[in-house]
Amino acid sequence: MKRRLVNLFINPLFLTAAVYLVTVFLVSPWGNFAVNDDWDFYTHVRNFMEGDFTKNSLIDSSFVLQGLMGAGWAKIFGLNFTSLKVLTISFTLLMLLGIYKILLQQKVLRAYQFLILFAIAFNPFVYMSSLTFMTENYFLAFLIWSIYFYLCYLEDGKSRSLFLAVLIGGLSILIRQFGFVVFAAYVLTYLALLFSKRGAFRFRQLLLILTPFIIFSLINFLWPQYRGSNETQVQRLNQLFVDAKDLSSVGLRALWALPYIGLSLLPLLVNYLSSRQKEIRFVVLAGAAVLAYQIFRLDIFPMGNVLYVEGLLSKTDFIRSTHLFDNVLFKILLSFIISTSIFTFLLFGFNKAAELAGALKSKRFLIDARYLFLTLLVLGMYCAVALMKGSFDRYYINTIVLLILLSGISFSASKIKVSKIAAVLACLLLFLITFLLNFDYFRTNKLKWSHAERLKEERVLKYSIFLSGTYDKFNSVFYKRNSDKIERAQPKGLTYECYVQTDYESPPNPLLNYLKRFEKKQIVSKYFKNPGIYENLTSPEYRPVSRDLAKIVYKEEYLSPIYNLVGKKVYVVTYCNPRHVS
Repeated sequence: MKRRLVNLFINPLFLTAAVYLVTVFLVSPWGNFAVNDDWDFYTHVRNFMEGDFTKNSLIDSSFVLQGLMGAGWAKIFGLNFTSLKVLTISFTLLMLLGIYKILLQQKVLRAYQFLILFAIAFNPFVYMSSLTFMTENYFLAFLIWSIYFYLCYLEDGKSRSLFLAVLIGGLSILIRQFGFVVFAAYVLTYLALLFSKRGAFRFRQLLLILTPFIIFSLINFLWPQYRGSNETQVQRLNQLFVDAKDLSSVGLRALWALPYIGLSLLPLLVNYLSSRQKEIRFVVLAGAAVLAYQIFRLDIFPMGNVLYVEGLLSKTDFIRSTHLFDNVLFKILLSFIISTSIFTFLLFGFNKAAELAGALKSKRFLIDARYLFLTLLVLGMYCAVALMKGSFDRYYINTIVLLILLSGISFSASKIKVSKIAAVLACLLLFLITFLLNFDYFRTNKLKWSHAERLKEERVLKYSIFLSGTYDKFNSVFYKRNSDKIERAQPKGLTYECYVQTDYESPPNPLLNYLKRFEKKQIVSKYFKNPGIYENLTSPEYRPVSRDLAKIVYKEEYLSPIYNLVGKKVYVVTYCNPRHVS
């Protein structure tokens, strides 16, 4: 019994899940408030529960299966954001279980099992998505289990394993259209094995692969949905991808994905770099120093939507206030670390390409269906996002998770030694960035929405509260009704009586003073001025709190380590325009 308990506590899945759940408890995302676009998915669940299964014109993802699961869950546990977040956390744990099953099936070394699971669980996109009702983690859960059963099929050759793989993969289409990439990867792997003469043509097997994807694709295509401006389904699909004249933007977006990949794979890549010769490490570090400056100038993560060093989802109405991460010194260090990781990743890729070229030249090449399938998935997901019109950073979540999985399996198979100190430090950096940014985001927004609820009760306000675009949309009657009149543009002409925003106080603090002195050094101020969020937007209605001190009705301090550790106090402040009595 004692031995079983010891084995449980050192189990990579148990350790990762335990740390993840403890941090979720500390972040405390509970509360009836929307995050990012999950207000729209919440609205669809409510409509599904009322028998209205027509999707509105705002939603781009398939969502159907997630919506049905959400409606069933809400029938039992109630319809609110807290309930739906619990469902997402459950699917995140299910996804981690699937990854662990893959790692066991592939006989991955225990140390790499932990690094892979930890890197995925605390990836900024995976972690934040797990605390919302967004579609990312639901799709990932289906994707991972589809991969698991397909890898089982490659090992045991049983039709049952293949059927489960393609069935789950087909179902993923009903959550996100990235499921079509899964379908393509299955077909291309099948054809590659066929033409390499490693498998005989079997019509029944091909039919088994095609049928689920065809059925679920038709369901997705035929599912009723209102169209904006009388657009057809085909026109809607065409609008998702860039036009030929905009192909130049594809390469830029593909390059902008590299900083996210560099940060995400850091716990694995430090081991690969440590295993290289000193001369190679020197070249990597020298190249990283040059690239780091360019990344720094773009504020590290330029693509936008979720991840910013300054704060999550900070593209709109962000007002700079120096904190643990938002300072020149940290950004320089992080830029260099990420650049080193990017160069290491490229080095690993070039080495693999060289090995492949050598094997082809010597005619000793034998297709490994496992690596082929995973590589096709990675490339397919990566290219699909790069070709999308108006893609966001979080769209690369599938590519990143698959790269972590593929790289970890490869490093383990190659017996690359884990550099314990470097790996622990890399995990710690990833953990702190993910955990502390989420801690600040959810504490802030929970309090903001709480203030808005108090205003509704005390001042009988509903639509004249400025908090965020997400708040406006969730509370707007315009978006609540489901009809063909709903357009993507938010209603104009809204007037606001009260404003819920963030404010800061900066008492004297040694660390804060040091960071400010560092930024004032001549060479730093000349070449390393703290960059702002790339293409930052400010709402016309936004006004700094300092202009309205006389009108403050609520001012509430909240705990935020990224500010508190540099001596700052941070508040959610609500202020209102004076009411005119007639």
